[in-house]
Amino acid sequence: MFIGFKTRIALLLLAIIFLITVPMFLAHDTIVNHLMRSALSDIEIPGKDARVLVFSPHNDDEVLGPGELIKKSLQNKAQVKVVLITNGDGYKTAVEFDYLDLNPKPEDYVKFGYLRQKESAEAMKKMGLSQENIIFLGYPDGGISYLWNSFWDPNHPYTSNFTQTNKSPYKNSYRKNAPYAGESLAEDIIKIIKEYQPTHIVFPHPSDNHPDHWGTNSFVKYAMTKINYKPDFEWLYLVHSAYWPTPTSKNSSLFLVPPRKLINLGTKWFAMDINREDIKEKTGAIELYKSQMRTLGLAMASFERKNELFGVYPNIPLVKYKIPELNVQPSPDNLVIKDPLQDAFRIKMDTSADLVGLYAEIPSDSNKLCLMLETHEPVGRDITYLINVIVFEENHVSRLRLKILDNKVSAIPLSSQTIFDTGKVSLDIKDNIIQVFLPFDNEIAFSHLYLDAESTVDDHLIDKTPWRMVNASNSLIQLPGSR
Repeated sequence: MFIGFKTRIALLLLAIIFLITVPMFLAHDTIVNHLMRSALSDIEIPGKDARVLVFSPHNDDEVLGPGELIKKSLQNKAQVKVVLITNGDGYKTAVEFDYLDLNPKPEDYVKFGYLRQKESAEAMKKMGLSQENIIFLGYPDGGISYLWNSFWDPNHPYTSNFTQTNKSPYKNSYRKNAPYAGESLAEDIIKIIKEYQPTHIVFPHPSDNHPDHWGTNSFVKYAMTKINYKPDFEWLYLVHSAYWPTPTSKNSSLFLVPPRKLINLGTKWFAMDINREDIKEKTGAIELYKSQMRTLGLAMASFERKNELFGVYPNIPLVKYKIPELNVQPSPDNLVIKDPLQDAFRIKMDTSADLVGLYAEIPSDSNKLCLMLETHEPVGRDITYLINVIVFEENHVSRLRLKILDNKVSAIPLSSQTIFDTGKVSLDIKDNIIQVFLPFDNEIAFSHLYLDAESTVDDHLIDKTPWRMVNASNSLIQLPGSR
């Protein structure tokens, strides 16, 4: 086909523009990446007297997130233990690849779980950690958030969609025949913490998108709070976040920096720089997870960067006794959880379901806890809003799951810990603010509140905030029906 002179000139100019602008664009991204790294503080590698306890939801997270931290801590004479919450046995696509069967059987998933255990052991060995310092709990892959939210009681366990069992089928689980129940998982974590007495606890960030990851975070925070355990350091790592890491490919010239949507939301971010040899070693460890590399290789290679990334998301104090009930409104002072805008899992849904923040305060003139949920747009009548409250007293834990729908509030039963009495709970909705007042019957001290919020439509999750622990400093109030 004949191309005219003017057309050739135009194409040549376009090619020149492309060759000029693409490197400029890439250079801009690199500069921004390095500037973001320069804004992060450095972490101090644990040393001789440190005991580091790492919680990993799946077999590979222990390398993707804190792999080099594990290695450097060991080199620095620290003790390290790694706890695998699940055996990663619920990845159907990988099981199909391994067994060349589009309809894997329950026993295939169990075999796959043992394979993933072996991969973890080999990768940890490369990082310098012996197998005797790896603990396999054997809880259900893809089920940790269900154990947290819906299957707490051991007499009503969760059944895995993959292994088709309601207890651990693995012979080497920390607890033999561990029931798939939240209470059992919490007890295992508590026992490990009590026995090991870690100075550093390393676990997933509460804003991680994967339910097993934020679920693991919730269980670890719950366990620490229930036994009032305070390590010297709580370091959080992130694996799953939308369009992150960027780019989704190997690029060892870039730093691993926080997703922009998670900046200025309460997390202080830290980095641990690693050199070329470290990156090469981390790459080798990642490649030992062969069952994952076949389908997730590019995504896993995204963590082969010039540093590892960690966050600190501290407990926040409860605001109380400052202003009267009539004047309580959302403010920077009583903000507990700030959620990024336009982060809803189904972004095309009504922005009334996009959560902005959760606030908490005790007024100066009434024995009530005020919880306030802010949405992006005015509250929708066809959207269900959920506020979750866990109350820690000295020897007792209570849970309350409030459901707000069509200007009415009710309680959803979750477990034997659940508070059902909402008869005296008052609800006020104005524009984009849901305000709930929880009255108290008598004075019983509690030390912490653990809070989060969700929005759903027809039982489909639209948005959720991260969970956050609130220091209540032994507030002398008690939820109705919690005794």
